[in-house]
Amino acid sequence: MTEIDEIRQKLLENKSALRIARIPQKVKEEFTAWADKEFCSDWGMALKWLWDFYKGIMPEGHEEIYARLDMLEAKIAKLEEKKETKHIRTVTGKILKIKRRDTDG
Repeated sequence: MTEIDEIRQKLLENKSALRIARIPQKVKEEFTAWADKEFCSDWGMALKWLWDFYKGIMPEGHEEIYARLDMLEAKIAKLEEKKETKHIRTVTGKILKIKRRDTDG
């Protein structure tokens, strides 16, 4: 049995093994240094911690993030609307709403 066959056999025996290719060298060095320091070189647990962290930040469906974005968009639209309208009180007390012209373009 060749060395490649032995490696292939070991990988097939260990179903929880994961092989990742095409990792930028700097990222690989940073990850392995971090995993060595924080997880005693247990890359699997380091990957699990990163995945749990990601799932906590980005919950499935992203409903909360989309809701916050909608809220921010509404606030921005309201601020822009206030900017566009000018209120003028006439001598008789009547309030006129005048839309300002766009001076940007």
